[in-house]
Amino acid sequence: MGDKAQRVKGVTLSIPIVYGSLAWSLGKKAEAEKTHRWTLYVRDPYNQDLSHVIEKVVFHLHESFEDADRVAPGFPFQMFETGWGEFEICISVHFKDPAEKPAEVLHMLKLYHDDGSAPSTKKPVVSEHYDEIIIQDPTQHMYNCANSLLMQTSGKMVAHPDAGVPYAAFENTKQLETLRAARVHVTRELELLREAYLAADAEAYALDMELTKTVAQTMNPTEKRDPL
Repeated sequence: MGDKAQRVKGVTLSIPIVYGSLAWSLGKKAEAEKTHRWTLYVRDPYNQDLSHVIEKVVFHLHESFEDADRVAPGFPFQMFETGWGEFEICISVHFKDPAEKPAEVLHMLKLYHDDGSAPSTKKPVVSEHYDEIIIQDPTQHMYNCANSLLMQTSGKMVAHPDAGVPYAAFENTKQLETLRAARVHVTRELELLREAYLAADAEAYALDMELTKTVAQTMNPTEKRDPL
């Protein structure tokens, strides 16, 4: 327990996620307060299982819903519901190690196409965003969880299995490019800080050894002195 709770200093974990929603019109089956069927989710950019790092995901719906806090306890981390209106949802991502603070993101549920095209009972309205959860100095347990599986991290990111298209098209493309640039900058800055820390540590060690040597020579002089 003690070793797992210790922090791995100088290490930064980056967990890529995609969060969003799919919405389908209910068509002729629609009712006044149930015009659409929709799903909320948190997934991997390549639809890989994130259970090795994520314990559960909580979707905080509008207070008008019964049991507004919906829990997805395992892969796939998603929920389904029906409704008639668009609203903002807070999504809490809880990690395998409860010592790590849950990450939160906001998502606006979309029921209609931006171009004004007619809603479909088969082709969903897709609204999703790419993000990266950054954990600085993770616990040993979280570090072990994150490195327990070899995950795909390159190549064209795929769409949700129910999106009806092969590849993802994120709404925050410009933000994604900014995020990637910022990630490179932060990684470089962290590396420079690490190098500076190691250099300072080596210098401190050398000074400590020199001080120890000086004290030892003072306590046990080796130089011979002429008798009086």
